[in-house]
Amino acid sequence: MKMDELIEIESDPKILDFRFQHNNLPMWLYVRTKFWLDIWMRRYKTANPSVKKTMNAMRYIKRIQYLLKTIVKNPFLIGKCDILIIYPAIGVVKTSESYINRLSGWLHFSEFSNVIKYIEISHYFEFSKLKSVSYFDLFSIIPFRLSKITLTNSNDLKSIKHFIQFLSEKNRSININKSSYEEHLVNVSKILYYETKLFDLFFRRTTPKIMIINDSHSGAYANLIYNAKRNNIIVCDYQHGYIGSLHCDYNYSNIIVDNLKDYFPDYLLTYGEFWTKNINIPGKCIIIGNYWINKYNEKKRNSSKKKDKISVLICSSGLWPEKYTRMIKTLIEKVDLNKYQIIFRPHPREKYGFIERYRELTKLPIMIDTNEFVYETLIDTDILISYELSTVLYEALYLGVKVFVMESEYFKNIKDEISEIFFICKDIDDLLNKFDISMSPLVDINKIYDPNPLVNIESFFKSILYVRNNRDFFS
Repeated sequence: MKMDELIEIESDPKILDFRFQHNNLPMWLYVRTKFWLDIWMRRYKTANPSVKKTMNAMRYIKRIQYLLKTIVKNPFLIGKCDILIIYPAIGVVKTSESYINRLSGWLHFSEFSNVIKYIEISHYFEFSKLKSVSYFDLFSIIPFRLSKITLTNSNDLKSIKHFIQFLSEKNRSININKSSYEEHLVNVSKILYYETKLFDLFFRRTTPKIMIINDSHSGAYANLIYNAKRNNIIVCDYQHGYIGSLHCDYNYSNIIVDNLKDYFPDYLLTYGEFWTKNINIPGKCIIIGNYWINKYNEKKRNSSKKKDKISVLICSSGLWPEKYTRMIKTLIEKVDLNKYQIIFRPHPREKYGFIERYRELTKLPIMIDTNEFVYETLIDTDILISYELSTVLYEALYLGVKVFVMESEYFKNIKDEISEIFFICKDIDDLLNKFDISMSPLVDINKIYDPNPLVNIESFFKSILYVRNNRDFFS
């Protein structure tokens, strides 16, 4: 499905007429990403990139322990702060030195470190690897539990049914699971009131002036953002990965985009100028940069490490396990394994289902990349190959890696866009013919990753806090 098909659906302004009574939140925001993914997976026959962890007795015990931890480290205890950071636990990775929050932990090195507080959103109920963080979970657990004893708002239920019918009629070629959508929206309807009470209480206790919440352009955090803005808080989303013409969370119809400002961040803090070209969002883009990639780029330049083989990294985003298995088996047959070391890196969300998905690969003469932080792999990589467009491709390019993208139906509609950046290969033979060609980046890499993230973020914080406080921040 092309992105313009999704844009066409929401170009009818009536799509925002269906709203929950509480806070007047548009229902479309709570199903838009689901709607897109359902169609995307059917159209391209992709797998789900996220593999859930299997529950067992020990996992249930750990979950109970975790729930107790959320009470001890609940966000209402953090006290007042000027800058509040909310990030997902999947952003915490282990490096050769320690665990780091790769998304926003680098703000520790800014001059604002003493006025920042961090809240972590759990990933499969696992304990945080970091100290001095609070857990977001009570904002989810309490409303969810209370919703189980709450009757469905009759007006909301009526609107939900009309909305689902509206979606079905807007695109008759898509047979959406109406009962699934209705169940999801009914659950949202029940929790909104309780969420709002908790959010308002929390914001009154902590009084942040800036809130940065990662991945907040999907609509899933619409109620949190709405309540933050109602409490005069500036809301930001810091880029966490690929954003562009293939990402539905960052492309909205011109017809409705200005009507979404109350539910979306005021600012998107991007890695560089490049990323702002192919998106359409309600807020403004501010160029910041990527602190960690600059650090690892410096580390690579200063490295004197010698290798016996040319490393070929094959990177998955979790959508086509079978394609990657076939590619690797073909490469093993066609390349000199005394010259090339083939490495496969699954997507982090495939971690728990790796053996089930890639059992064949475990029997082949390749390496499986187990580094949690991809930069530690990329600085030792010579060639990267992928069927999918993800941030890793751009990160590899910045770190001096040759990047090859395999031609597929997936890229058909944006071939011109990516051919300006990466080298596209028709098949494995075409790929192998280009292995030894000397290549230079086709774009200015400093426009992809601005080289001055600390300077930029400090300047941004000051521009907000000086105006809000009407005084020198450090006076």
